[in-house]
Amino acid sequence: MPITDVFIQPDIRRNRITVTVHAASRGTVTAAIEGYGGPVSSETNTPFTVEFPEHRTWRPGAGHFHRLNVSLSSGTGSD
Repeated sequence: MPITDVFIQPDIRRNRITVTVHAASRGTVTAAIEGYGGPVSSETNTPFTVEFPEHRTWRPGAGHFHRLNVSLSSGTGSD
């Protein structure tokens, strides 16, 4: 059951991101921002929020990127 798309919408003022993970069939999604707190779980194709209070925004001369680790599991295994 592969992940077909991941949509991430930042909300800088509220210190969070909204994540939607699309897959061909239903499953449980787990997402965590590397280095920031624990994982959040939801169902595929359903938007969910990941709190991100200590983010740093990107700007010229001070670029910084954050990594979102996403996994998908079903009753038969995980991607």
